[in-house]
Amino acid sequence: MNNCENCGLPEWAVEGKGCSVVIEEKPENSFKRTRRRTIWCHNEECAVQALAISKYGRASYQWPVTLGQFRALKELSAVTKNTPNPIDSKGQKTALNAIMDRDPIPRLFVTKKGRPRKETVLTGAERMRGYRARRSEPICTENG
Repeated sequence: MNNCENCGLPEWAVEGKGCSVVIEEKPENSFKRTRRRTIWCHNEECAVQALAISKYGRASYQWPVTLGQFRALKELSAVTKNTPNPIDSKGQKTALNAIMDRDPIPRLFVTKKGRPRKETVLTGAERMRGYRARRSEPICTENG
């Protein structure tokens, strides 16, 4: 569930679908990077305000332009991200330009250090059963 980034209005309280906007967040200090984030706003006015806040900061009295001038400078359609309609998962799934008869490529799982994991990973109980089975086997020492 989304809330409007600017005013906090929940998605279920809005009649339309709203709009998604990509904003750039400035770092808190010089050791962090600027990052791009996609936010949801319930209408275009809130999206323009969110863009202005991300560019100039929260304190609007320190902005070099007014909100009306910023609205005239920024074209919202250039930064708005269209959200696709949800896909009906109950319908038949077909892919264009793809052969669906092939088996999927098995994923190679790796550990944090980059080593490939075993294909069959035993649980703790299975490991203990194997250990007990190995311990109960007689040790053959043939002196010949």
